[in-house]
Amino acid sequence: MASIKLQSKDLAVFSTSDKSAIIESSPHCTNERFRIPQTVFCSEPGSLVDLYGRKHIPNLRYEYSDNLRSWDYKKDDMARLAADKSVGNSERYTARWHEVYLSEYFEASIELVHLIAGYNLSNGFPYQVYGFRTRDQTT
Repeated sequence: MASIKLQSKDLAVFSTSDKSAIIESSPHCTNERFRIPQTVFCSEPGSLVDLYGRKHIPNLRYEYSDNLRSWDYKKDDMARLAADKSVGNSERYTARWHEVYLSEYFEASIELVHLIAGYNLSNGFPYQVYGFRTRDQTT
């Protein structure tokens, strides 16, 4: 498994570039490490740049998981079920599961490149920020 250390604003973060590795993609609100959203998966760590104190990769589309859910609850549920069926519920905490979920949600071949996890400080609910591109998109 390929793993890397990425620097966040204040904390050293364990992250991986292995899509089948178990990652902490849905942190509990008692985990202080995630008070600041953390990169938990990145397949292109050399491309990360700082923007206003946050790491991102230029030319990727970034979407919050809670936005996807609120835009279309039924589509979100169907994409989650399809990802469970395709990858397996036991691998729900892998980047590969999230990639299948996104592909099902957007009905396109998606390449997940960057995954950030955190939790909402006001209500404690976890969220993910997906950095991705369609497979036919040029980099």
